[in-house]
Amino acid sequence: MDPKTTTPGSLTMVEYYKAQAFNPVLIPVERQEVWKEHVAKRRHLYERHLGLPLSLLGGRRVLEFGCNSGENALVLATQGARLTFVEPNPLVAPRLRELFQSFGLEASIEAFHEAGIADFQTDETFDLVIAEGFLSTLADREAMLAKIVGLVRPGGFGVVSFNDRPGGLLEMLKRAVLYRAYALASVTDVQSEEALAIARGFFEADFLKLKASRTFETWWRDTLVAPVYLYEHLWSYPEMLAILQAEGATAFGTSPMWSTWEHFNWYKNTPEAGSVNGRFEEEWRRHLFYFLTGLPPAGKEARASDEVLDEVAGLVRALARIGDTLDPGAPAPFEAPRFFEYLMASPQEAPRAFARELLALLGTLGSPFSDELLSTYRGSALLRSQWGTAYHYLCFQKNQA
Repeated sequence: MDPKTTTPGSLTMVEYYKAQAFNPVLIPVERQEVWKEHVAKRRHLYERHLGLPLSLLGGRRVLEFGCNSGENALVLATQGARLTFVEPNPLVAPRLRELFQSFGLEASIEAFHEAGIADFQTDETFDLVIAEGFLSTLADREAMLAKIVGLVRPGGFGVVSFNDRPGGLLEMLKRAVLYRAYALASVTDVQSEEALAIARGFFEADFLKLKASRTFETWWRDTLVAPVYLYEHLWSYPEMLAILQAEGATAFGTSPMWSTWEHFNWYKNTPEAGSVNGRFEEEWRRHLFYFLTGLPPAGKEARASDEVLDEVAGLVRALARIGDTLDPGAPAPFEAPRFFEYLMASPQEAPRAFARELLALLGTLGSPFSDELLSTYRGSALLRSQWGTAYHYLCFQKNQA
């Protein structure tokens, strides 16, 4: 298959990466300064955000699905973790083995299975099970999350990452803006140098202000023009928390850290059994603007209703559809009145400014002039400077019997 010509959804992530001979998260940890920074970021993720001290992994069994070329797992190996890998992409296996050999940690690999998560079968359980970067893209993701919970020993932990639906609104907006620009410029190959140059004109200056581990071109290829980044691949905390609740697991930590329900609380005030997942969901509803923008709350936020959340999902879906095509015709009008009322009712200025800029840019998406689109985007100071919270980690603990 040729990812330049296939329709969105006709490729899996693994097929896309194979067709592109593309490693989406290659990190040159062989360089000492890169390795030092990588270790610091992974320790910060696990220890400060997710609440899992890496020093406790000594001798513990860790199962990682989708390990790619092993840069993240290498950090766990330095702490004495015993690793089992399940990875469907054979192109990354040689680098993984070379990395572990060069660090003198090849003995930490107990097993490597060239397989996908659905094909992997075992009767064993593990102290920690990890699935980063792909779970939400699977058609049977609910069953696969339940499978992961089942592979964690009682009292053990799981860590999964996913693309959040409200948190992905700005990313889908950027994607829609870019595809409209491509359509108006008669670009037919979204993987071309011409397409990359247009993307640089819109986004690179703002991207370079981020503390990103990837280059702009890698982000563009993996997010903006990847035919596997679809609305259907976006997930949400309430959906995942319901699965954890049903499978006997409890949310433990997140990254970004957004749940505050236990802040300023005495440790003896233990929550009622089975109530923690529900408390996480309520917090999620009250922090909708943070998820949309990445801006921390400046005051108490109103709880987002089901109707508001449904309109957010509909808006994200409509933007994603623009990113599915190079049709130069104007997109259908966007309707989300309750969502914009919710933003405009905020006592804070930022949500109101966000609503105004978003409405203006959505209106310009129908313009037949690429210069007008670029000008409106560049004039959207708040939208340009924020990236949403598209990518999330959820750590959970398997309930004790």
